[in-house]
Amino acid sequence: MSAWIKVEDSLPEPGDYSVLAYFSKNGGIDMVHVQEYFVPITSGLDGNGVQQYSYWYLSQGVTHWQPLPDAPEVQP
Repeated sequence: MSAWIKVEDSLPEPGDYSVLAYFSKNGGIDMVHVQEYFVPITSGLDGNGVQQYSYWYLSQGVTHWQPLPDAPEVQP
């Protein structure tokens, strides 16, 4: 397994794949889709009318992530 990466240090590269995420709110570990959790989403306009962005992982309490391990080799 890879080492855990702090979200404050690095985020996964945008893409259509999943990673493991650590949820500090409940101490859980789960597989999450990068495009759903780590890609910026619009969150309305600020007081000056400038579009603001946020990340789903922030509201869900994700503090660390790591790549999924390689799949096992399966003999046919």
